[in-house]
Amino acid sequence: MMNTDPPHRTGYKSDHHSPQDQPPKTVQEAIHKLINDLSLKEKTTIANMAEDELMNLNAFLGRYILDKFGLWSGNEELVESCLTFADYPLHTEDDAAAVIIKELWHQLRRTHRLRIIK
Repeated sequence: MMNTDPPHRTGYKSDHHSPQDQPPKTVQEAIHKLINDLSLKEKTTIANMAEDELMNLNAFLGRYILDKFGLWSGNEELVESCLTFADYPLHTEDDAAAVIIKELWHQLRRTHRLRIIK
């Protein structure tokens, strides 16, 4: 249930940022944020892509991840989490964003893939 108490009663400072404002620290947190931010159409489109098509997402979704998740500004915790999922060395922040995109794709294929029903 949502907390409806005024900020002074909960101990929050007026400059408090909600957890949604904080960059994710793990790949799973990043995926959760992306799933909440993407439209159903975008999630379904990604889920139905072939793996070799994922590189096409780097120009837009990759840049979004780099900007919003702090990869360009030194989010080392997220980079470390990406390393645990990567099957190759991460040389740049773009490589970390690609890991997040691939893991997002794996999750969406389980939940948003179009299936033929007979």
